[in-house]
Amino acid sequence: MPERLAATSPFKPVAEIIGSGPYRFLPEEHIAGARAAYERFPLYQPRAGGPVGFTSGPKIAHFDRVEWLTLDSFSAMAALHAGEIDWWELPPSDMVEQLARDRDLTVISQYATAVGILRFNHLHPPFNNVAVRRALLGAVDQAEAMTAVAAPIPSSGATASACSAQALRWPTMPGSNFCAGHAIMWRFGRSWRAPVITVN
Repeated sequence: MPERLAATSPFKPVAEIIGSGPYRFLPEEHIAGARAAYERFPLYQPRAGGPVGFTSGPKIAHFDRVEWLTLDSFSAMAALHAGEIDWWELPPSDMVEQLARDRDLTVISQYATAVGILRFNHLHPPFNNVAVRRALLGAVDQAEAMTAVAAPIPSSGATASACSAQALRWPTMPGSNFCAGHAIMWRFGRSWRAPVITVN
Protein backbone atom coordinates (compact mmCIF):
# COMPACT_ATOMS: atom_id res chain seq x y z
CA MET A 1 0.00 0.00 0.00
CA PRO A 2 1.43 3.43 -0.88
CA GLU A 3 2.45 5.54 2.11
CA ARG A 4 -0.04 8.29 1.23
CA LEU A 5 -2.89 5.77 1.58
CA ALA A 6 -1.47 4.10 4.68
CA ALA A 7 -1.31 7.50 6.37
CA THR A 8 -5.05 8.13 6.04
CA SER A 9 -7.51 7.58 8.88
CA PRO A 10 -8.11 3.92 9.79
CA PHE A 11 -11.77 4.83 10.30
CA LYS A 12 -12.32 5.65 6.62
CA PRO A 13 -12.47 3.14 3.76
CA VAL A 14 -9.56 3.07 1.35
CA ALA A 15 -10.58 5.31 -1.53
CA GLU A 16 -8.14 3.96 -4.09
CA ILE A 17 -7.41 0.33 -4.93
CA ILE A 18 -3.82 -0.21 -6.03
CA GLY A 19 -2.28 -3.61 -6.59
CA SER A 20 1.00 -4.90 -7.91
CA GLY A 21 -0.07 -7.87 -9.98
CA PRO A 22 -0.74 -8.69 -13.62
CA TYR A 23 -4.22 -7.10 -13.67
CA ARG A 24 -5.42 -3.54 -13.06
CA PHE A 25 -8.66 -2.86 -11.18
CA LEU A 26 -11.20 -0.79 -13.11
CA PRO A 27 -12.94 1.38 -10.48
CA GLU A 28 -15.22 3.04 -13.05
CA GLU A 29 -16.81 -0.35 -13.81
CA HIS A 30 -17.13 -1.49 -10.22
CA ILE A 31 -20.64 -2.14 -8.93
CA ALA A 32 -20.57 -2.83 -5.20
CA GLY A 33 -21.91 -6.28 -4.40
CA ALA A 34 -22.39 -7.16 -8.07
CA ARG A 35 -19.30 -6.84 -10.25
CA ALA A 36 -15.59 -6.08 -10.22
CA ALA A 37 -13.67 -5.75 -13.49
CA TYR A 38 -9.96 -6.00 -14.20
CA GLU A 39 -7.82 -5.61 -17.30
CA ARG A 40 -4.35 -6.84 -18.10
CA PHE A 41 -1.72 -4.48 -16.72
CA PRO A 42 0.78 -3.99 -19.58
CA LEU A 43 3.60 -2.74 -17.33
CA TYR A 44 3.59 -5.85 -15.15
CA GLN A 45 6.59 -8.11 -15.65
CA PRO A 46 6.28 -11.66 -14.28
CA ARG A 47 9.38 -13.20 -12.79
CA ALA A 48 11.56 -15.10 -15.23
CA GLY A 49 11.55 -18.86 -14.88
CA GLY A 50 10.41 -21.19 -12.17
CA PRO A 51 7.41 -23.52 -12.09
CA VAL A 52 3.96 -21.97 -11.91
CA GLY A 53 2.38 -22.78 -8.55
CA PHE A 54 -0.54 -21.72 -6.40
CA THR A 55 1.54 -19.34 -4.31
CA SER A 56 4.82 -19.19 -6.22
CA GLY A 57 6.31 -18.85 -9.67
CA PRO A 58 5.61 -16.31 -12.40
CA LYS A 59 2.12 -14.80 -12.44
CA ILE A 60 1.17 -14.80 -16.10
CA ALA A 61 -1.97 -13.00 -17.35
CA HIS A 62 -3.69 -15.32 -19.81
CA PHE A 63 -6.70 -13.07 -20.39
CA ASP A 64 -7.03 -9.47 -21.47
CA ARG A 65 -9.96 -8.90 -19.13
CA VAL A 66 -11.49 -10.57 -16.09
CA GLU A 67 -14.88 -9.87 -14.50
CA TRP A 68 -15.89 -11.13 -11.08
CA LEU A 69 -19.66 -11.37 -10.73
CA THR A 70 -21.58 -11.79 -7.49
CA LEU A 71 -24.52 -14.10 -8.20
CA ASP A 72 -26.84 -16.18 -6.09
CA SER A 73 -26.40 -19.93 -6.47
CA PHE A 74 -29.30 -20.52 -8.85
CA SER A 75 -28.36 -17.60 -11.10
CA ALA A 76 -24.76 -18.79 -11.18
CA MET A 77 -25.80 -22.31 -12.12
CA ALA A 78 -28.08 -21.05 -14.89
CA ALA A 79 -25.37 -18.72 -16.21
CA LEU A 80 -22.82 -21.52 -16.22
CA HIS A 81 -25.15 -23.88 -18.10
CA ALA A 82 -25.95 -21.12 -20.62
CA GLY A 83 -22.29 -20.28 -21.20
CA GLU A 84 -22.71 -16.76 -19.83
CA ILE A 85 -19.91 -17.28 -17.30
CA ASP A 86 -16.78 -19.39 -17.60
CA TRP A 87 -16.01 -20.36 -14.03
CA TRP A 88 -17.78 -20.80 -10.70
CA GLU A 89 -15.30 -20.93 -7.88
CA LEU A 90 -17.31 -22.40 -5.03
CA PRO A 91 -20.71 -23.91 -5.87
CA PRO A 92 -22.74 -25.23 -2.92
CA SER A 93 -21.97 -28.87 -2.22
CA ASP A 94 -25.54 -29.97 -2.94
CA MET A 95 -25.28 -28.59 -6.50
CA VAL A 96 -21.95 -30.15 -7.43
CA GLU A 97 -23.33 -33.48 -8.68
CA GLN A 98 -25.90 -31.72 -10.86
CA LEU A 99 -23.13 -29.62 -12.40
CA ALA A 100 -20.96 -32.70 -12.91
CA ARG A 101 -23.69 -34.33 -15.03
CA ASP A 102 -23.42 -31.55 -17.64
CA ARG A 103 -21.07 -32.81 -20.37
CA ASP A 104 -20.10 -29.24 -21.26
CA LEU A 105 -18.79 -28.54 -17.76
CA THR A 106 -15.79 -29.83 -15.84
CA VAL A 107 -15.99 -30.08 -12.06
CA ILE A 108 -12.69 -30.31 -10.21
CA SER A 109 -11.84 -30.61 -6.55
CA GLN A 110 -10.76 -27.43 -4.84
CA TYR A 111 -7.16 -26.79 -5.80
CA ALA A 112 -6.15 -25.65 -2.32
CA THR A 113 -6.99 -27.09 1.05
CA ALA A 114 -9.70 -25.36 3.02
CA VAL A 115 -9.44 -25.05 6.77
CA GLY A 116 -12.63 -24.68 8.76
CA ILE A 117 -12.93 -24.55 12.52
CA LEU A 118 -15.89 -25.74 14.56
CA ARG A 119 -15.52 -25.04 18.24
CA PHE A 120 -17.55 -24.80 21.41
CA ASN A 121 -18.39 -21.58 23.16
CA HIS A 122 -16.46 -22.64 26.24
CA LEU A 123 -17.44 -19.52 28.19
CA HIS A 124 -20.99 -20.76 28.85
CA PRO A 125 -22.56 -23.97 30.19
CA PRO A 126 -22.51 -26.76 29.43
CA PHE A 127 -19.38 -26.39 27.31
CA ASN A 128 -17.45 -24.49 29.98
CA ASN A 129 -17.01 -27.96 31.46
CA VAL A 130 -14.04 -29.67 29.83
CA ALA A 131 -15.60 -33.04 30.64
CA VAL A 132 -18.60 -32.24 28.44
CA ARG A 133 -16.38 -31.09 25.59
CA ARG A 134 -14.31 -34.24 25.74
CA ALA A 135 -17.38 -36.43 25.87
CA LEU A 136 -18.95 -34.75 22.86
CA LEU A 137 -15.75 -35.22 20.89
CA GLY A 138 -16.40 -38.94 21.05
CA ALA A 139 -20.09 -38.54 20.21
CA VAL A 140 -19.74 -36.51 17.02
CA ASP A 141 -19.11 -38.40 13.80
CA GLN A 142 -16.64 -36.02 12.19
CA ALA A 143 -16.93 -37.69 8.77
CA GLU A 144 -20.70 -37.09 8.71
CA ALA A 145 -20.28 -33.49 9.87
CA MET A 146 -17.67 -32.77 7.21
CA THR A 147 -19.78 -34.41 4.50
CA ALA A 148 -22.70 -32.14 5.46
CA VAL A 149 -20.50 -29.05 5.24
CA ALA A 150 -18.34 -30.01 2.27
CA ALA A 151 -20.00 -32.92 0.52
CA PRO A 152 -17.68 -35.25 -1.36
CA ILE A 153 -17.88 -35.42 -5.14
CA PRO A 154 -18.50 -39.12 -5.91
CA SER A 155 -17.63 -38.72 -9.58
CA SER A 156 -14.24 -37.22 -8.75
CA GLY A 157 -13.27 -39.42 -5.85
CA ALA A 158 -12.82 -36.37 -3.61
CA THR A 159 -13.84 -36.75 0.00
CA ALA A 160 -14.34 -34.50 2.99
CA SER A 161 -12.28 -35.17 6.06
CA ALA A 162 -11.60 -33.73 9.48
CA CYS A 163 -8.85 -33.94 12.04
CA SER A 164 -9.38 -33.26 15.70
CA ALA A 165 -6.73 -31.26 17.50
CA GLN A 166 -7.94 -32.85 20.73
CA ALA A 167 -7.39 -36.29 19.23
CA LEU A 168 -3.87 -35.30 18.22
CA ARG A 169 -3.08 -34.28 21.80
CA TRP A 170 -4.82 -37.34 23.21
CA PRO A 171 -3.82 -40.27 20.98
CA THR A 172 -5.58 -42.83 23.15
CA MET A 173 -8.97 -41.24 22.39
CA PRO A 174 -10.94 -43.63 20.18
CA GLY A 175 -12.09 -42.63 16.71
CA SER A 176 -14.89 -40.26 15.86
CA ASN A 177 -17.44 -43.08 15.47
CA PHE A 178 -16.99 -43.88 19.14
CA CYS A 179 -20.14 -44.07 21.26
CA ALA A 180 -20.77 -40.99 23.43
CA GLY A 181 -21.70 -43.05 26.47
CA HIS A 182 -18.57 -45.16 26.12
CA ALA A 183 -16.45 -42.01 25.79
CA ILE A 184 -17.89 -40.58 29.01
CA MET A 185 -17.44 -43.81 30.97
CA TRP A 186 -13.95 -44.34 29.57
CA ARG A 187 -12.82 -40.91 30.73
CA PHE A 188 -14.76 -40.23 33.92
CA GLY A 189 -16.03 -43.53 35.24
CA ARG A 190 -19.60 -44.70 35.86
CA SER A 191 -20.18 -42.30 38.76
CA TRP A 192 -20.03 -39.19 36.57
CA ARG A 193 -23.46 -37.61 35.97
CA ALA A 194 -23.69 -36.01 32.58
CA PRO A 195 -25.71 -32.81 32.06
CA VAL A 196 -28.46 -32.79 29.48
CA ILE A 197 -27.15 -31.51 26.14
CA THR A 198 -29.47 -30.77 23.26
CA VAL A 199 -27.83 -30.66 19.82
CA ASN A 200 -30.00 -29.07 17.14
